Amino acid sequence: MGEMIELLDNDRFIVINQKRFDELNEKEKTGPDSFFQSSIAVLKVYEALNNFSTEYEKSTGKKLNQKYIVCNQDEPYAEEVARIILEGEKAKLKEKG
Repeated sequence: MGEMIELLDNDRFIVINQKRFDELNEKEKTGPDSFFQSSIAVLKVYEALNNFSTEYEKSTGKKLNQKYIVCNQDEPYAEEVARIILEGEKAKLKEKG
């Protein structure tokens, strides 16, 4: 992948595709009541995220309610998205002086 993507690859975010949770839940379903069952792993991730969110909000007084746009690096438009993001970040730094 290109140089722009490498500049953005700094481990600032953890992204989990909801589709992967759905796939795991689907594999775990067994029996007549399985429609309402979730994978133990999926439940533990949700529990951990909830606990993290609660602790963060208590500790900092800030809510974790930001929204993000995610772009897979193997998409044909990924380089353009990376360029736009980097330009925006540079502009923010200039504004701060």
